[in-house]
Amino acid sequence: MTIHIWGIRKKSFETFHDCPPKHEKSIDEALVSIIVFELAYGGYPISIEPNHIVVQTQVMGCIDEVHVTGEENELQPLHLALSFWKEACTSVDTETLSYQLVEMTKGPPLEIAMMATLLLGQNRVKACILLASGANDEQLKDAMDLEKLNPEDALALVRLSQETGKRVTELHMELY
Repeated sequence: MTIHIWGIRKKSFETFHDCPPKHEKSIDEALVSIIVFELAYGGYPISIEPNHIVVQTQVMGCIDEVHVTGEENELQPLHLALSFWKEACTSVDTETLSYQLVEMTKGPPLEIAMMATLLLGQNRVKACILLASGANDEQLKDAMDLEKLNPEDALALVRLSQETGKRVTELHMELY
């Protein structure tokens, strides 16, 4: 199965087509591309159709649109991941995020803007991965409360929690 991905970049009243140029990827490569390199950087889907998905990301004054096309059955894992991402957007703890953003306001404005986008994106991606892994509410809350925990480590802790029955926070204290 092959997925086609290409991009459009808008910068300073100019539009650059084929940025990146149209290329083929496997579904796993497409998932990594969209989740890790777009959604984690604050991107969001602006169009979700059975055969065509568009994700928009704004970074450093550029607006990037990444287009993903393929057969409906080929894109099914990506549609599932985006449904978890949407759920994650509503389940991310905004109180913790607000505290983290207040702490960052001591830095330069450009750094604050960049970090706020990354922080929101990383937390949403972490929640998306955890929801997709079958994390229950307690595991999700515990993992999200561990601020410096990256998505991959959060997933590993949830998996351990599911296997051992221990709380995510307890496992975190034991392992880190």
